[in-house]
Amino acid sequence: MAAQQLAHPKPPESTLGWNIDVIGGVVSWRECTGVSECSNARHERDASDLLAVEHAGRFVADRGQDVDVLRLKFRPRGRATHPIEQQPIWKPVQ
Repeated sequence: MAAQQLAHPKPPESTLGWNIDVIGGVVSWRECTGVSECSNARHERDASDLLAVEHAGRFVADRGQDVDVLRLKFRPRGRATHPIEQQPIWKPVQ
């Protein structure tokens, strides 16, 4: 199976985002589902997985500011990115 993986490597994973930060070995960004459709949902991944960043377009944010939308290309891995602002921060009391 290893020979098949070498003959047919997985293509880089690609996503759109804005407000990209690289801090302490972690890259984080806000999510875009299209060049003109962006949200405040924040994602993160190991910075060592980041292969390339390309300009994909611009959109106008809520406050009227122009924001660059970037295409991030990551080394393929078997795991998904996880939103870090949408996880519950409390546990129910029993």
